[in-house]
Amino acid sequence: MKWDEFQVMPIAYTSSTEAVLRSLNLITEEGQLKQAALLLFGKNPKRFFVSCDFRIGRFRNDESDLITQDVVEGNILQMVNRIIELLRSKYLLSPIHYEGITRIEQLEIPEDVLREAICNAIVHRDYMGVHTQMKVYDDCIMLWNDGKLPEGIDQEKLFSEHASQPRNRNIANAFYKAGFIETWGRGINKIRQGLKKMGLPEPKIENHISGTLITIYRNVGVNGTNDTNNVGNMSETNVGNMSETNLTERQRFILSSIKKNPLITGKEMSETLSVTQRTVERDLAAMQKAGIIRHEGKVNAGVWVVLENTQNKD
Repeated sequence: MKWDEFQVMPIAYTSSTEAVLRSLNLITEEGQLKQAALLLFGKNPKRFFVSCDFRIGRFRNDESDLITQDVVEGNILQMVNRIIELLRSKYLLSPIHYEGITRIEQLEIPEDVLREAICNAIVHRDYMGVHTQMKVYDDCIMLWNDGKLPEGIDQEKLFSEHASQPRNRNIANAFYKAGFIETWGRGINKIRQGLKKMGLPEPKIENHISGTLITIYRNVGVNGTNDTNNVGNMSETNVGNMSETNLTERQRFILSSIKKNPLITGKEMSETLSVTQRTVERDLAAMQKAGIIRHEGKVNAGVWVVLENTQNKD
């Protein structure tokens, strides 16, 4: 392994790659790289750990009802922010409200809660096992990592005061020094407190098959209903009441894609969303009828325009 195959975090900008790795105890006395170094900083850790990726899927009712999915690869330090960005842009809702003239767009589940749960899954997983999985359902998020809870530890003990017992100490140390986690075993209670502030139920933590499963329950949407229940089921009977705040998840993703690239095609969006082009075209038609967007130019070579009243909400 060459040193230029590593991307080190800015612990000390003036330090060499080797010095940073030594400071994190990622090199043996004989000068050999430890496995944690490859996972944390390797540009392509899948060369050595084929299942070190993180997979996200959006399901409606059960595992057979997959709507869209993503695979996040790369080193595990970079992975966290990429997962959060995907959740924000594609998988979760960010209801909009105003405090005075200030627009507030907060994730339905606090980012701190999601970040803590994701970091826990990455730090505590068994990297000789299968990939980490996050399944987003209408009513909850289920995050599973290979590797069971430590012997004698269950949800009750996790919810009480306890010492941190990381499975991968060198990975945990690097995440701590990067500012991603603490070392006091407070992660689960930080998740609980964040959910409580949002009025959400307690998470559920359990051993499941060969690993650990945490279930985080989702918030209800506008008017007391979960907005995600309408994914893939938009009919023309309700488009007159459509606004940017009550678009389905898929329609919000479509709107975001159009804002970023007005020349994007329905085929490109269907491939990204892993749904049929006909499904995307139905959503586009409903959004046009509701006055959210319009299409200008030829059918297959025109441009999408986000209407002014929608643009002003950004």
